[in-house]
Amino acid sequence: MIIFITRKYPPSIGGMQKLSYGLTSQMAKLTDVRVISWGGSQAFLPLFLPYAFLRAVWALVRPGKVQLIHVSDPVLSPLGLGLKSLFKLPVATTVHGLDITFPHPLYRFLIPPCLRQFDLLVCISQRVREECLSVGVPPPRCCLIPPGVDVDEEQLSRAEARRVVEDLTGQSLEGIKILLSVGRLIKRKGALNFIGRTLPLIVAQEHRVHYLVVGGGPERRHIEEKMREAGLEGWVSLLGQLDERSLKMAYVAADLLIMPNVPVAGDLEGFGLVALEASAHALPIVASDLEGIRDAVVPGRNGILVPHDDIEGQAEAILSLLADVDTRLELGWKAREYVKEHHGWAEIARRYLEAFTEISA
Repeated sequence: MIIFITRKYPPSIGGMQKLSYGLTSQMAKLTDVRVISWGGSQAFLPLFLPYAFLRAVWALVRPGKVQLIHVSDPVLSPLGLGLKSLFKLPVATTVHGLDITFPHPLYRFLIPPCLRQFDLLVCISQRVREECLSVGVPPPRCCLIPPGVDVDEEQLSRAEARRVVEDLTGQSLEGIKILLSVGRLIKRKGALNFIGRTLPLIVAQEHRVHYLVVGGGPERRHIEEKMREAGLEGWVSLLGQLDERSLKMAYVAADLLIMPNVPVAGDLEGFGLVALEASAHALPIVASDLEGIRDAVVPGRNGILVPHDDIEGQAEAILSLLADVDTRLELGWKAREYVKEHHGWAEIARRYLEAFTEISA
């Protein structure tokens, strides 16, 4: 049996929640698992920790062979280390990005020493692995396994998806090229920078374009101000957080996924799960060439990488793909096949189980 302890799980929404749910659901098809999860606000984390500890102890003292304990991220590493000390079992965690670079002094004092005593750190990208090595985790204990994604066998109707997006935006999008960004509205995601600098260059050459931004966060007010300053209110829709069905419809309705990330000290983009989700819906990507995005977007396979500070190059790449329908569609179908082969959850769970089995032995 493998015990999974996760503080981010559905019904709460986010990339870590999707990874935890996908991993535990697929692993349950391969071996016996026990999931101890929290799917609510992180404000209640101090209550979840003792609850998770007691649930894990109860599972460990009952009959049944537990082979390994996996905690979902380094924030839970003190809990994992405590269970390791008590029960002499191997412990593993998945490292996502910010959870290894978070700059708070107390976090830096507590978490890296715990991680150095773990048996396995699963890093979601090469950049995340480099950060783990930089805090002293031995290289043999750091393996690289990217996130997984579900790829539906049947594609959703683009016409229906367009109608759903029109309802969300409250305007007709007939004949309009749709650019889409998905993620929290924080500085690292780059939506503010894109609207202020890149989008005006695109609109100047391609008037019939619309930028959809899915997600909420602290930058929303600044983005709205930037839209007004640039006179782009008619070209941008801030849709907020969407349910899973509406998000899928947005991927299908769009022509390109835009990941205009910018580097922010202490706030690493560990991977970029939305790149896999977009690829699964045959949506090609134009993304900033930095950090963990380099593992999520493979040029020629599912998108194009452009230096984050090359604003003109970013606009040119987007305009080129918008103008060349055949190339765009071909890249979209290549993207779908690429993630089916390399990022399907069945394959990712198999790699996790292989790594777990090795350290358990």
